[in-house]
Amino acid sequence: MSKNGLRLMNFGFRDPGNYLPYQVRSMTGLDAEEIINQFVGNPADDDFGFHIPKLAKRELTLLLGLNPDWSTGATFSDLRDELYKLIGSCPSGMVYVRFNYGTSEDDSHVTAVLLGRISKVEANHFVERPEVQLTVLAEDQPMLQAPLITNVVPSWDYQTGLDDTLVKVTDEDSTAGHGLQAQFSFSGASTNFKLVGMENLAGLVFEIDDFNFLSGDDLYISSLPDNRFAYVDRSGAITHLVDKITADSVWPLLLPGDNYYTWFDSTPDEGLSSVISWEDLAWYSTFWGV
Repeated sequence: MSKNGLRLMNFGFRDPGNYLPYQVRSMTGLDAEEIINQFVGNPADDDFGFHIPKLAKRELTLLLGLNPDWSTGATFSDLRDELYKLIGSCPSGMVYVRFNYGTSEDDSHVTAVLLGRISKVEANHFVERPEVQLTVLAEDQPMLQAPLITNVVPSWDYQTGLDDTLVKVTDEDSTAGHGLQAQFSFSGASTNFKLVGMENLAGLVFEIDDFNFLSGDDLYISSLPDNRFAYVDRSGAITHLVDKITADSVWPLLLPGDNYYTWFDSTPDEGLSSVISWEDLAWYSTFWGV
């Protein structure tokens, strides 16, 4: 499907009635082929920095059997033309590959999506059963993601002392680490915001310093790979804060399973924040492969 949703093609794995025009004979590129260690930050007192594994790229290759409906006058050439029209079918040239399980009237049957561009269309014309090999290259976002965002309201998990009062966030679906979107609200003044990873996220610190937060401010943070930001909404007035993020900060993330965070402000006791509440958290479940 083109990224703007205006051109859609259905490739079928199961077609016992031999009705679908495009039949998937084989598919490669669904595994985690080339995993690299990506440097994402250099927290203080850490000689090696903070790294997370990611895919260098993904090449998804589909071998498609062509099955025109001869009763309508369709030909093998017509089916190849429709595939060619998918190339550059939107301004960005990007396409979504959507992996479906079952059917429904909405997108609830879509289990994962991959965003990339068509890099090859190879056709063997002079055979009894014509086929086309279609390659989708995903370089910027090679991970598979859930099509729908998950929203939760973080809640306190346990308390073993002032500095160990944590929020636990559990991602049961993902098989890979990923970014998040979060909203924090201020009920008092502060010149600092510090989000600290604990337990399995030890060493992750995301800090905004030297900004005068006021009561009523809402802080929005996104560490999604294609949409990173940090800004304050003050009664509808937006102030971007990327230039206030400290040099040793690491963009917040979630790992599969349980994740623990706590946060601080600039109140004199330097303990857990008494003026900041975590209002909302959202993420796209992320997968290494199928």
